[in-house]
Amino acid sequence: MIFPFSRTGQAKEAERLVRAVHTGEAVVAHVFTFPALTLNHALVLATATETPARVTFEAYDPNQPNTTVALTFDRDRRQFTLPPVDYFIGGPINVYEVYAGFLR
Repeated sequence: MIFPFSRTGQAKEAERLVRAVHTGEAVVAHVFTFPALTLNHALVLATATETPARVTFEAYDPNQPNTTVALTFDRDRRQFTLPPVDYFIGGPINVYEVYAGFLR
């Protein structure tokens, strides 16, 4: 990773993820922290629920196969967050779709 992820870029990514989920695609999202890699993981996004303030993605987590996890995007802060899970204390993260193509 050479460049940090901007809040504007994360807002655009959130909208791309919403569109992809709504079309029924299997969306694999890389979730991570940077520059300290306290989280470096992938989730499969299943649904996206939107309000004016946020988008909540229901996601399958291979580390927790018996439940789903809520990946949230705050539209005002332009920030993704993940709740506490066994391998991450919870908090702000960066996200991008893994298999979205080279140029989008």
